[in-house]
Amino acid sequence: MDTYPEQIGPFRLRHELGRSTLYVDYRAEDTRTGQDVILKLPGEAFPRRPARLTHFVSAGQRAARLDHPNLVPVVAAGETDGVYYVAFAYVPGERLTDLLANRETPLAPEKALEIVADIAAALDYAHETGVIHLGLTTDNVIIGDGGHVFVTDFCLAEGEEVAAVKTADSQPGFETFFLSPEQLRNDLDVDERADVFGLGVVTYAMLTRRLPFEAASQGALQRAIIN
Repeated sequence: MDTYPEQIGPFRLRHELGRSTLYVDYRAEDTRTGQDVILKLPGEAFPRRPARLTHFVSAGQRAARLDHPNLVPVVAAGETDGVYYVAFAYVPGERLTDLLANRETPLAPEKALEIVADIAAALDYAHETGVIHLGLTTDNVIIGDGGHVFVTDFCLAEGEEVAAVKTADSQPGFETFFLSPEQLRNDLDVDERADVFGLGVVTYAMLTRRLPFEAASQGALQRAIIN
């Protein structure tokens, strides 16, 4: 398991929030401003190739140029003492994954439609600026105070790499359930439509509390989505 120093550049780590296949998230303090941030760092399975680490930071820097009320702002992305990071503003709220898991019934269609409209507005804005999410899941949709919807983790494109690092007979990576067929085929012309597919899966999850494709292994899941 990766361990990190308590201080990374201007950010002082407080506690770990969670881990995905490729990343680990910490709640941290920006010592320059005193504000809380979510610091995203490479996890155990993250490829340590220099080009991939540089891409991680440059993706964060691209996301930092986005400014929309339904996007979690990126406040910094960089490297210090060999540690690469992307820092997001801290937004109090509940991940859509947890909101659905803590319910006994699906969301009402009217409520789901409101959330879909906000996610779509964020995606549409990003697409107009030339930025594609490529990893939209219920994990990176946050329902904040008063029901305000935020999308986070833009440009980090975790899903495709999860599919690459998982073996065919391993348990499916959560991110894979939301990937489009063209992403899983590694097509060269993946575009904004991949985000539309991901939003469709998110919508299905809100209306059913299930996922449209289910399988016991990574390979079986990928075949189900592609075919």
